[in-house]
Amino acid sequence: MCLQSSEQLRRWNKDGVIRARQMAEKSIALDPNYAEAYCMFAWSYWFEVSLVLSKDPRQSIAQAMELGKKALAIDRSLAYAHSLMGYLYILKRQYDEGIAECEQTVSLEPNSARAHYFLGVVLKHAGRHEEAITVCKDAIRLNPIPPSHYYDNLTASYCSTGQYEEATIDTM
Repeated sequence: MCLQSSEQLRRWNKDGVIRARQMAEKSIALDPNYAEAYCMFAWSYWFEVSLVLSKDPRQSIAQAMELGKKALAIDRSLAYAHSLMGYLYILKRQYDEGIAECEQTVSLEPNSARAHYFLGVVLKHAGRHEEAITVCKDAIRLNPIPPSHYYDNLTASYCSTGQYEEATIDTM
């Protein structure tokens, strides 16, 4: 059910968030110690904020933090939960904590393009654009047919450093 929950979140819409949350809740009801279910439940709150669906974004972020911490309390090796926490810390402008969480993700999954992408996003938001460029390139190298948002992050990082020509060459 967690895979289905993840797929629902990738729809990037309100119905997907609602369905993902319902699936995560059902998974938790079946197994209260299933870390991935808590992680998906937490991501649903992040998507709620990201898609501007939340009536109270601070409360949604707090709920996501609580669920993410619960997932990690059950399984410290759950890389996707560390990525989530990295994103959440960035929303709270706690950049060092966000970077540390996403570095943990890369440590747990060094060959994961997604892990490198998350670290690149967090580095970009923390204003560490040169590092973000390197990490974004690693993500693209690890997934030679990446989703467009990998390039969005790389382009934004290049532009933030004034490297406009590289932004157009490396992202085409």
